[in-house]
Amino acid sequence: NGMGIPVGKLSLYTACAGIPPDRCLPITIDVGTNNKTLLEDPLYIGQPHRRLPEKDYMELMDEFMVVTKKSYPDALIQFEDFGGTHAFDLLNRYKDSTRMFNDDIQGTAAVTLAGLYSALKITGGSLADQKILFMGAGAAGIGIGNLIASALMKEGLAESKARSASWFFD
Repeated sequence: NGMGIPVGKLSLYTACAGIPPDRCLPITIDVGTNNKTLLEDPLYIGQPHRRLPEKDYMELMDEFMVVTKKSYPDALIQFEDFGGTHAFDLLNRYKDSTRMFNDDIQGTAAVTLAGLYSALKITGGSLADQKILFMGAGAAGIGIGNLIASALMKEGLAESKARSASWFFD
């Protein structure tokens, strides 16, 4: 918990992309934890209560998105480190109404696909000839698999064939 991840991302945007730090607003949304050990730890810096129930969690996120869009209508909102199910639910919930992305699902996928294309330029292979094994089936892995499938469909493969290129071991 804390601001380490959002401030770290802000630092990357500044150092690597030249975005002035005063144009970024790091935010942490702490919805509690169900980890009993953390709840009993007096040094735990997060919210010392059980994780919000699903309905309350989504209401909080809806309120955050409405207020953020109202306050910063031209903002790009980056979601980072949301749990697997919530990550996909939130991306699907807001992707058509808000300028936003999920770094774990979309950012990691874009970098991975670029890396695959770069490697294939060296090896001379094609993406359609590859079988890709994922160790884990979290938000990042599923996002990468979805993007690879999309890239293969753009190359003309049927969706079932494109999806069969990725194998998940979790």
